[in-house]
Amino acid sequence: MKPFKVALPGSIEQASSLQQSFDVPFIAGGTDLLARIKEYITTPEMVVDLKRIGGLGEITSTDHGVRIGALVTMNDVATNLQVKEGFPALAETIGNAATPQIRNMATIGGNICQNHGAGICVTRGTAAPRMAAVVAGLERARTSFMRSSAIRSAR
Repeated sequence: MKPFKVALPGSIEQASSLQQSFDVPFIAGGTDLLARIKEYITTPEMVVDLKRIGGLGEITSTDHGVRIGALVTMNDVATNLQVKEGFPALAETIGNAATPQIRNMATIGGNICQNHGAGICVTRGTAAPRMAAVVAGLERARTSFMRSSAIRSAR
């Protein structure tokens, strides 16, 4: 694995600025990105660690359902009472994904980023809606997958 620097921003704005200025990936759980770095699939000079940004590791109630922060682990989503009661399909699907070890480390934000260049969700402003979803969290009314979860739980 090629050595790389780690930036530790304290805010969403700092993280976004670093990522856009240097075109580097975000890292939180690291389950996908670190594997890609170890295999030399990607060789970043620096990664932007999101773990110190407050509020991104929470699941909270909103007027529209629940908000799932980008740093919330898959296991936290699968076992959260609000998610299990309001969105059982989401809780069940995530609870059956991957291995327990991966679910305990993998974050929702990382899973959103996974198919976008080893964790790079935003490259020079081309994916601002994805950045908003990763940074601000997800609201059930905003995505069709979560809408289908609400429909299934109403039956």
